[in-house]
Amino acid sequence: KVSSHMTTSYSSCQGRSGLRIIPSGVYLPQWYLSWYPTFRCMFPDHLEDCGLEEAVSLAIQPINGNLIHAIAERWNPRTNTFLFPWGEMTITLDEFSNIMGLSEPKGDPRGPIEDQFLVNQGQVKTLEVIRKLTGKRSWHFLEKDGHQYLQLQELGETYSQFVNPASLSRTVADKYKNSMVTCTVGLIFFNNEEHIMDFRIARLFRKWGHVKVRHISIAMAALAFLYRGLAKFSIGDADSIEGCVFALQAWFYKHVGPQSCHFQNTDGQLSSMEHYRRKMEEVDDSTIIWDFFDREVIKSRYTYNSVRGSLLLGPFFIIEYHPERCLRQFSLRQRKAYPIESEGAIVECELDTEEWSGIYTICPAT
Repeated sequence: KVSSHMTTSYSSCQGRSGLRIIPSGVYLPQWYLSWYPTFRCMFPDHLEDCGLEEAVSLAIQPINGNLIHAIAERWNPRTNTFLFPWGEMTITLDEFSNIMGLSEPKGDPRGPIEDQFLVNQGQVKTLEVIRKLTGKRSWHFLEKDGHQYLQLQELGETYSQFVNPASLSRTVADKYKNSMVTCTVGLIFFNNEEHIMDFRIARLFRKWGHVKVRHISIAMAALAFLYRGLAKFSIGDADSIEGCVFALQAWFYKHVGPQSCHFQNTDGQLSSMEHYRRKMEEVDDSTIIWDFFDREVIKSRYTYNSVRGSLLLGPFFIIEYHPERCLRQFSLRQRKAYPIESEGAIVECELDTEEWSGIYTICPAT
């Protein structure tokens, strides 16, 4: 965050044709909401074991589409920050992981590559992932913008027909659980209107359904995806917001603190984006909570390794705007991270190429 008050204007959505406001209410699709309770009955502890239970609990709560768009229109793509009337703020990696309930990464990020959670894109073959997810040798992909996309509804409906775990072999049960985790991660962390997941994202995880799926790569990739969605929306490249909008709303409520009640529209008086714009102008900046958790007590969970002061940055092929800035903002305490060479590390790529999937860094101690 930067505590100084903003001096520049934000990009407004007023007058933009084709703007699609996210509908208020539960934003997850009905096919997932119908499948979720059945899955919970069959495998009650699996999503919790994968570190996704808190994220699902947040995502099944109603969202406020007008509020989310009123927040998003204040995003400055030149700085990756929100320009609010009370100052400049951004959603950091530690805040994001805290809100979504993503646990602290385990192990030394400079350990052997085979023990890492993030793997080189080129080392994971399409057919291997498809067999892991579906048990099939091939799968129909949606071709878009020169890339392949996994259609989450098709994947979910393939397995949601099963309702009795006793009738499933261990192999089928594993694929059933893998598919639920895939759909959950896609719909919550990489949300978009079409409910599709870039296959390059699906390939990030070697062990779908395993406890390690909750670690480094999800948080970093998901926040990078949200940054990209905010940038595309703010500059007019997109008329809707892609990304984890559930976290964005929760993050805003935490920072406005006791004044969050004024934005929750319990009396139905806030019916448009303009109402929320006015409410933001009326916020008492003396009550803003700049840090909603104690950084001295809760150390930087995703951006700091206490043993070596190192971190493993996630995949930024999904970043189209200013990847070098995300490299800085995802570093320890917003400080710049310096790439280093490490034996067994992921192959480094130039930051302006889409092949860049990960990089080891060293962060200076505070």
